[in-house]
Formats: sequence, C-alpha cells, structure tokens
Amino acid sequence: MSHNATNIISLDGHRGPGTYAEALLVQSHQKEAGARSAKFLNYGWSTRENVICSKTPQGILESVINPNTMEVIHYWPSNRETVRRLVKVE
Repeated sequence: MSHNATNIISLDGHRGPGTYAEALLVQSHQKEAGARSAKFLNYGWSTRENVICSKTPQGILESVINPNTMEVIHYWPSNRETVRRLVKVE
C-alpha cells in the first residue's frame, strides 16, 4: 500500500463537459492504470458520483475523488489494495 504519493496533472487541455474534478478523476484513473501497465478491458463505468471503475487484466480499478480536497483514492479490490494520491491541479 502506498500513501502520500503526489501527482501533478495539468488540466489546461480539458475543454470537454464536466468539472475539473471529473477531468482530474479521469486523468488520475488513467495514470494509475498506466503505472501498473494495466490495459482497460471495460473502461469508465460507475454507479456513484465522483467514482470511476474499469476492468483490467489485473482486476477492477476503482478511483474516487473528493471534489473538496481533490484527493484521489484508487482501490484495487481484487488485490485488496488501496493507493492514495494527493493530486495537485496546475
């Protein structure tokens, strides 16, 4: 389990619908999968607000953002692993 890791993600290129929190969540979700070389088999489904889930060969990746603090937490339930990432917005 990893704690207090920091990513800096630029949101200047985000011009689509939604909020910066949503864009940050998507980008952080993609970076977490990339850090494990996890290819998305079923990308971007969720039953709750501020959550994105994807199926990968390594298992399900669930990412949750707190829109007040911009903290993103990644869960790998099949591995019983939680990764906290404090994400700074440029």
